[in-house]
Amino acid sequence: MNKPLTIALMILLIVGGIGFSQERQIPYVDIASAQKTIETLKAENQKLADDNAKLSKEITDLEAQNNQAQQQINKIDPLLASVISKGKELFNVNSTIVDEGMKQKAGEAIRKNNELKNRLEQRRKELQDQIAANQKKIDSNRTAIFINESKISKNNDTIVLLEASIAKTKNQQDILEKYIANVNEFLTKTEQDIGK
Repeated sequence: MNKPLTIALMILLIVGGIGFSQERQIPYVDIASAQKTIETLKAENQKLADDNAKLSKEITDLEAQNNQAQQQINKIDPLLASVISKGKELFNVNSTIVDEGMKQKAGEAIRKNNELKNRLEQRRKELQDQIAANQKKIDSNRTAIFINESKISKNNDTIVLLEASIAKTKNQQDILEKYIANVNEFLTKTEQDIGK
C-alpha cells in the first residue's frame, strides 16, 4: 500500500474516532432515510392530532348530553316523588271507600297513577343509562387522547434526535470532504513531485 494513502486513511480514522467518542448518543444516519422517517412521523403526528380534536369534540358533545339528561332527571325526581305520594294517598283513600262507583273511579285513578309512575321511572332509567354509556365513551376517549399524546411526544423526541443526527452527519460529511480534498491535493502534489 502506498504511504500517502495510508496517511490519509489514518487521518480519517482519527478524525472519525474523535467525533464518535464525543457524541455517542447522537448516531450518524442515512440522511435521505432519516428525512423520510421525519416526514412519516410528522404525518402520523398530524393524524393523531386530528384524531384528538375529533375525540375532544365528541367528549364535549357527550358532556353536554349528560348535562341535559341530568337536568331532565332533576325535573323527573320531584314529579316521581309526587306521583308516588299521590299513589299512596289514593290507595289509602280507596281502602276506606264503600260505594262501588267511587271505588271504581279511585281504582282508575290508581291505575293511571301507576302508569305515570312506571313511565317516569322508565324515562329516569333510560336517562341514567344514557349518562352511564356516555361517561364510558368519555373515559374511553380520554384514554385514547392520552395514548395519542404519548405517541406524539415520542414521535417528537424521535424527530428531534433524527434532526440532530442529520446535522451531525452533514457536519461529518463536510469535515470528511475537506480532509479527502486535502489528502487528494496532497497525493496529487506528491505524485507531481515524484514525477519530476
